[in-house]
Amino acid sequence: ITGRATRVFKVWEPESDTFVLLKDSWRVNSTSIKPEGKVYARLHAKSVRNIPTCLKAGDVNPTSSFHRTLTQLHDDSLRSHIHYRLTLKEICVGNITDFNDTKELIKILRDALIG
Repeated sequence: ITGRATRVFKVWEPESDTFVLLKDSWRVNSTSIKPEGKVYARLHAKSVRNIPTCLKAGDVNPTSSFHRTLTQLHDDSLRSHIHYRLTLKEICVGNITDFNDTKELIKILRDALIG
């Protein structure tokens, strides 16, 4: 696997009795790159509009070596990654064909760019 191997799922969250978005990825293991959950928290603290609500975020079993890459030990050009998950409250439409018209698509893209 190369890159962050990001996967996204619509999952049931029993505490809130609703569906949420689960993002599963491999984040770069670096103190200079903030985890995505912390970025969302900072954006919300600054009242940035059009940002999804991050419900939970964190490394998957951070003490386990099974959730950390080892490839970087054999190639200096590669960076270490840590298995990471977060859940977002808002779920967008599933497919590009689910939009009613071009205007709706443009509004969503505009909101994403503003955020």
